[in-house]
Amino acid sequence: MARRNDHSREELKELILDAAWDIVAVNGASSLTARGIGEKIGYAAGTIYNIFPAMEVLHLHLNARTMDMLFEKLEKTACKKDGTFEEKLFQLACSYIRFSERYHPFWMALFTTDIQGCKKNHSWYEEKIEKIFEPLEMILKQYLRGKNARQIEADSYILWSSVHGLVYLWGTGKSSYLEAGQSQRKSGKRALEKAISLLISTYVAGISARKITV
Repeated sequence: MARRNDHSREELKELILDAAWDIVAVNGASSLTARGIGEKIGYAAGTIYNIFPAMEVLHLHLNARTMDMLFEKLEKTACKKDGTFEEKLFQLACSYIRFSERYHPFWMALFTTDIQGCKKNHSWYEEKIEKIFEPLEMILKQYLRGKNARQIEADSYILWSSVHGLVYLWGTGKSSYLEAGQSQRKSGKRALEKAISLLISTYVAGISARKITV
């Protein structure tokens, strides 16, 4: 077993997060324990708690890593110059779908791990949540120039929440229409994309008919 002074505190923090990431990738967030992480990196479970005083805090940092990755993917999509307003919105939604598939255990952990008790002591976490909306707001601002900033923020929240709701129903298999079972997954994904396309086209069509107050 490695001695405690074999790694600095920051090095040990990254070791723990990397080991936790590997465990979640295979067995899901619910399987994460200090003992399991300690065995993986060659440290006692108590050492894990010296770095992360509670498992909730560790989950918080894992979720933060996931959100950083998600933001990077969404920002890259939003910065692409090709496409109409509607096409860019749909491309962003598809990027989110792909992320939820590729990083499914980590994406699910964003919504299933209990971190409410420690969020209030980590304001940076809320900032990361807010940052997820920025790529969508970037597209909205590009095509809705001169519009009320608060309205754009509201549109971003409503549109993103609607897209996420559909993706979540599909990703968790909680909708018979968006069935995510193994045999129906491809048809379910097509239904999901069709539903999101309809949502976005309806939103875009309604913009010109809606008066945005300043």
